[in-house]
Amino acid sequence: AGCIVAASVNEAPADAADPDKRARYYASRARAGVQKGWPDLTIITPAGRVLFVEMKSAKGKPTAAQAELHADMRARGCTVIVG
Repeated sequence: AGCIVAASVNEAPADAADPDKRARYYASRARAGVQKGWPDLTIITPAGRVLFVEMKSAKGKPTAAQAELHADMRARGCTVIVG
């Protein structure tokens, strides 16, 4: 309660099943400076602590890009949670 939560739009739209459309979507995100592998949620607690949360299904696991970025973020002192 009392947290500020920002959700990242990390997934291609459902209508981007076409490989070319999907490639254009991710290319436009890269041009816009979107960091590949960014966690799904950025949370700021009432005390000012910043948490990054990657949401996965029961069988899901972070992609290579996510694991690399999460490790880099943790090395910088960030709290990254995979749930």
